[in-house]
Amino acid sequence: MMLNRPPSPFDDAGAQTAWRLARALAAATALVGTSLPSHAARPFATEDAGVLQPRECEVEASHARVRDQANTRQRGWWLQAACGVAPGTQMGLGTGGERDGADRSRRLALVGKTQVYGLASEGLQLGVAYSVGATRVPHSAWHKDGSLATVVASWPLHEAHTLHVNVGGARFDQRSSTWLAAAWEHQLTDTWTVGLETYGTGRRSAWTAGAARWAVTPTFSLDTSYAVQRNAERSKQLSVGMKLGW
Repeated sequence: MMLNRPPSPFDDAGAQTAWRLARALAAATALVGTSLPSHAARPFATEDAGVLQPRECEVEASHARVRDQANTRQRGWWLQAACGVAPGTQMGLGTGGERDGADRSRRLALVGKTQVYGLASEGLQLGVAYSVGATRVPHSAWHKDGSLATVVASWPLHEAHTLHVNVGGARFDQRSSTWLAAAWEHQLTDTWTVGLETYGTGRRSAWTAGAARWAVTPTFSLDTSYAVQRNAERSKQLSVGMKLGW
């Protein structure tokens, strides 16, 4: 739901880890055009309760830039693949990188999602999303930097409107934090989807974002999002991405 900076966690190690893991979860979602209505997917940071069916797979790529009032800039990218491995369960593996001035780092994340209610329904859907991540900086070894578990819910409010809510916990550097996210998604046409969301950890100011997705084909989409963090720095993030399913 995993550069998912959809939220500039660049400014805090804990919030950055929680955001990255949550993004990884958000990236592991159902195929564009073949999923149930309750499906957020990229470019939202909020996870949805839909899952890939067995033998269905997808790959997602995205790039993000973050800037604050002091004109400090960071960049990050993420590439992830996910597949349905059993009825109601999907697993994925992602890798990415971040650059903040001269500082660079690489990321890996193993993510999964299991739907526990509403698998064959177009009504309320409930699931659990989970992730564990590792990081490496130049001239050092890989090390585990965090884990995340989130309860996800998706409610179709209307034929073209869906609400997604996430409540979970993240652990990094022996510290724990709460992850909260909510998104409203509106399908404008057969090919265009837009939405608004808010998300963040209990330790940091929340982010507010607007997003749009264009389904170029039933299995290929392009997307973008713009997020602002409600803190003194007024950090802003712009991301673009794509998703391909088969």
